[in-house]
Amino acid sequence: LGLEPLPQDFARLASPFSTNSLLTFFLQVALQNAEGELLAVPVQGKGSGDLANLADADAFIELPGNRTEYGRGELFRVFRFRHSGGRHLEE
Repeated sequence: LGLEPLPQDFARLASPFSTNSLLTFFLQVALQNAEGELLAVPVQGKGSGDLANLADADAFIELPGNRTEYGRGELFRVFRFRHSGGRHLEE
């Protein structure tokens, strides 16, 4: 179509997260900008299909399905559904 591909965003996981599944998981997150770095803060819910939490989330991050534990500070691909540069952290 002649369009430039959109740049891929990545964010660091702001806190540890675990799941019981070895399937790829799309975690709902609120994005925050901390000193120029994009952080993904998990939005608590009942899974990636939980629509009620979308009001508090800005995006999904894709967690690979080869493990169940994901550590704070790990970098993951972001899929935004709300245009946001990330909320700024309050000092």
